Amino acid sequence: MTIIGITGSIGAGKTTTAKILERLGAFVIDVDKIAKEIMIPGSDELDKIINYFGKDIISVDNSVNYQKLAEIVFSDKEKLDKLNSIIHPKVISLVREKIEELRNSACDYVVIDAALLFETELKDFTDINVTVTAEKELRINRIEKDQKMNSDDIEKRSAFQLSDEEKINLADYLIENNGTLKDLEKATEDFWYNVILKRVQDT
Repeated sequence: MTIIGITGSIGAGKTTTAKILERLGAFVIDVDKIAKEIMIPGSDELDKIINYFGKDIISVDNSVNYQKLAEIVFSDKEKLDKLNSIIHPKVISLVREKIEELRNSACDYVVIDAALLFETELKDFTDINVTVTAEKELRINRIEKDQKMNSDDIEKRSAFQLSDEEKINLADYLIENNGTLKDLEKATEDFWYNVILKRVQDT
């Protein structure tokens, strides 16, 4: 089984790239989705988060107000580190379990879609890592359009992640996403056929 790590700065298009790889035949593990699934009412993780951050982060329907929580943690590194210390161990454990489940089901290709791929133990699971990049102005335009975040919010989040240069240096492969969706599809397909499938054939 080949495990591919996909990362990139906010708005670069890593999740879109992962979805293209899914169409090509890979199983995608969405780490952000797993993290949100952990924070469900009654979970130990959510109880710890409420104890630390207070009940103000909980909406009237008892779900986490992610916007409120983001405003808190992306303005204070100590609080972000605390949130990560609560969430990441469980995320790592669930990703490990999913990989073993897929390995036992004879799955050939797995993608780990993770913003903090290189900052966490997730990188230890992968065979090859990809950084998706895009010009800063493009990234900001995409996020402001799709997620209704402003440039200040984007800057705050980016400040707590590795820079593009650091992610590129740590990656085995680079996919640039400065064009259209069709351009990204072609670049991702080139990676799939000329790197991943060739890699498997050569082993």
